[in-house]
Amino acid sequence: MSTAGKVIRCKAAVLWRPGAPMNIEEIEVAPPKAKEVRVKMVASGICGTDIKSMESEELAQFCPIIMGHEGTGIVESVGEGVSTVKAGDKVIILCLPQCGECNTCLNSKNNICKEVRLSGTHQTSEGNSRITCKGKIVYQYIATGTFSEYIVIKEISVAKIDEGALLEKVCIIGCGFATGFGAAINSAKVTPGSTCAVFGLGGVGLSVIIGCKAAGAARIIAVDINKDKFAKAKTVGATECIDPRDFEKPIQKVLFDMLNGGADFCFEVTGNPETVATALASCHKDHGVCVIVGSIASWVQINISSQLFFSGRILKGSVLGGWKTKDEIPKLVSDCMMKKFNLDPLITHTLTLDKVNEAIQLMKNGQCIRCVLDLQIQCNLAIIPIIFLTVKNSLHICMKLRKNVITCKAAIAWETGSPLCIEEVEVSPPRAHEVRIQVIAMCVCPTDINATNPKKKALFPVVLGHECAGIVESVGPGVTNFKPGDKVIPFFAPQCKKCKFCLSPLTNLCGKLRNFKCPTIDQELMEDRTSRFTCKGKPIYHFMGVSSFSQYTVVSEANLARVDDEANLERVCLIGCGFSSGYGAAINTAKVTPGSTCAVFGLGCVGLSAVMGCKAAGASRIIAIDVNSDKFPKAKALGATDCLNPKDLDKPVQDVITELTNGGVDFSLDCAGTAQTLKAAVDCTIFGWGSCTVVAAKVDEMNIATVDVIMGRSINGTFFGGWKSVDSVPNLVTDYKNKKFDLDILVTHSLPFDKINEAIDLMNQGKSIRIILTF
Repeated sequence: MSTAGKVIRCKAAVLWRPGAPMNIEEIEVAPPKAKEVRVKMVASGICGTDIKSMESEELAQFCPIIMGHEGTGIVESVGEGVSTVKAGDKVIILCLPQCGECNTCLNSKNNICKEVRLSGTHQTSEGNSRITCKGKIVYQYIATGTFSEYIVIKEISVAKIDEGALLEKVCIIGCGFATGFGAAINSAKVTPGSTCAVFGLGGVGLSVIIGCKAAGAARIIAVDINKDKFAKAKTVGATECIDPRDFEKPIQKVLFDMLNGGADFCFEVTGNPETVATALASCHKDHGVCVIVGSIASWVQINISSQLFFSGRILKGSVLGGWKTKDEIPKLVSDCMMKKFNLDPLITHTLTLDKVNEAIQLMKNGQCIRCVLDLQIQCNLAIIPIIFLTVKNSLHICMKLRKNVITCKAAIAWETGSPLCIEEVEVSPPRAHEVRIQVIAMCVCPTDINATNPKKKALFPVVLGHECAGIVESVGPGVTNFKPGDKVIPFFAPQCKKCKFCLSPLTNLCGKLRNFKCPTIDQELMEDRTSRFTCKGKPIYHFMGVSSFSQYTVVSEANLARVDDEANLERVCLIGCGFSSGYGAAINTAKVTPGSTCAVFGLGCVGLSAVMGCKAAGASRIIAIDVNSDKFPKAKALGATDCLNPKDLDKPVQDVITELTNGGVDFSLDCAGTAQTLKAAVDCTIFGWGSCTVVAAKVDEMNIATVDVIMGRSINGTFFGGWKSVDSVPNLVTDYKNKKFDLDILVTHSLPFDKINEAIDLMNQGKSIRIILTF
């Protein structure tokens, strides 16, 4: 269910007074106003600037406040007039805005937008905040406040980034990496073959080294009093590492001797005023450039001998590496994806939001470079320097990660004929060639309901559902076509692309289905014949290889397709079964021809989709049949030329159709699947060439007179509309995006997941077509 326009309740780390630990609080995040964007945060780095500010009494006037300014997330909604991002976009937070219109933004020599204020930067332009907690306004640090599950920021302080970007990694580009790397590339303009000295080996300092190396420096000397950081420094490009405490003479004299007169470029990254003078003195006396990179309070005075400048030294500063943020930070993300530099050595820890104070203490103790709070994979990330916070969505889901097992909500059918029960289940991590996805939107299909019929052979307990769309959370060994963050649609029709069926153009079946006669119950376990679901200590069966009635599910990679990153998951989820089955039945299986006549029995989602398929194929007359006349307006809106209710007729409907079409229709599609509709669908086709396509079958057997076939009629069936699933589903999503067909008209209700039994009742009563369920 969409949260746009609504107040969101979520968690955040709130600082109530300077010098105190932050408290994890429930906050209210109001919708964005004009030119504002609300972002669901995925990852946030902790920067040394956050820590210094938290301890400063200067911040007291803005408490309570949410700290953090280095993060990435996904746009949840946008305010009026926002044009550069939209809901669903992956974005990076810009602690230095870029309006693109002021004199400084238009000046190539400056990256400090007029919107940047030296004080009061923790407020909105109205002087307040979009966040409240316990009835009080909560400010956002540097107007960002990334230590929160949701934030509202100005459009000029957020930039869209590549949809394939790993948010838990590239978030450090928003400040730490960009500041250091840019200081070398843009501010100092390090030259090939030059010598450099970098003072301070935190995340920013190591990023300076990466920049110096990228610029072609021949010699890079890393300086720090913590030797534990030297290995990292050498990994990212330092040629030598020195600890000032190991020398009897001042470090500037040491560097003067080592570099034959001093370094061409020096970088002060510690934020210590005394080190600035040292770094300047370490520069080559004739042409050395010293760049202040570390954050130093504006009121602090730096005492430097004027004699250091007379010979030609230059002292300059660097704000966020000199980047025009909105224009250039996304390019840095792309460069990272192209492996032009490596961020992995910078991240040493991964922690959750509730461990934010622990993360800060690690930084204070010099035990980490950057800590990452990663929402995607929280349990066994590689150790890498900058503290990252990944936050869990407490608004919509109750989810815990424990040794890579996810605990979340699911609707379980414990036995036949009983309502589904909302339970807490454990979802194991994916194994080889499997993918674990977060289900974003799902639908209830009649097939799900029919599975609980005592006459069916479904195994219990089971997580039902097979029509949904979601986002990849993690992948198992051997998976190469998917990565965390991908938007995907799972389906019950696998395509391995290797078996004789997949290699044949004659069918869309796949050898991974062990029992072609009953694919509905064929995929009740994973390929290794085990389940990834447990509840109350019991294994829970899968359903049709999908099991979408769960916040998280595990599917085979053969049952999954990556789709357009801009896809509306609350609509394209229908492509996972209902729409594809009906639309494809007409296009692929029946192969409806231009100018032909068609009859479609059953006007649920599949039947209405078949009507769309007939119209798309160019049929001149489409007769829609259903016992519920309330569905006729939708059928006509989608292309039906006639609508018939068998209960309103004084003769069998097939006879009426035969009379209306002068001997019968060219194509009939049975999307109801009862014994009566199957017979009528066959009987209403014209002798000689009439074709009947069985799309749904609620009965196991059908009785057909031999003459019906001998006299030229044909009967065929369709499985998932004849689509080669992995190949075709992404194309269907693109076609929807390009408005080649309408899915909106098929959606009659949207309900929260907890009301799944209400959705089933609506469908049983014929009061709905498709109901979208969201968490």
